[in-house]
This record gives sequence, C-alpha cells and structure tokens, in this order.
Amino acid sequence: MRLGEQIQACRRRKGISQRELARRAGVRHALISQLETGKKQDALASTVRALAIALDTSMDYLCDRFGDAQEEDDSSRAVAD
Repeated sequence: MRLGEQIQACRRRKGISQRELARRAGVRHALISQLETGKKQDALASTVRALAIALDTSMDYLCDRFGDAQEEDDSSRAVAD
C-alpha cells in the first residue's frame, strides 16, 4: 500500500476525520486529503512522524515497510516472545 492508503486505513480504524487527524498532527487538512487521494505521493519525514504519532502507529507501518498489517503483527509477536 502507498502512504496515503495506509494513512486512510489507520484513520478510519481510529474513527477520526481528515480534519481531526490534521489538527492532531499539526498539518493542513489539504495535505491529508492529497495523500489519501494519491494527488501527493510522499511527505517529509517530520510530517510522516507527526501523522504516525497522531494515529498511534509507527512510521514504518505508514510507509508500509512491513508489507501489510499482518506482517507487522507477526513481527511484533516475534519480538515480544
């Protein structure tokens, strides 16, 4: 998944609007909209970090470094064991 898809999936799971996410992360609502619709494909690391914090997730997850959420869950369990 691309960054915007990950953001949208996390945001929807949290049950918050784009505007609320923007407020929590300290970014413009338009940026969230552009990322989620694919009009913008990337963002500064500081922006991704702020979004990750606001969504209570990791930058790695938002950047899809685990491939999908299942792999992240498996990875977390392996570390915890």
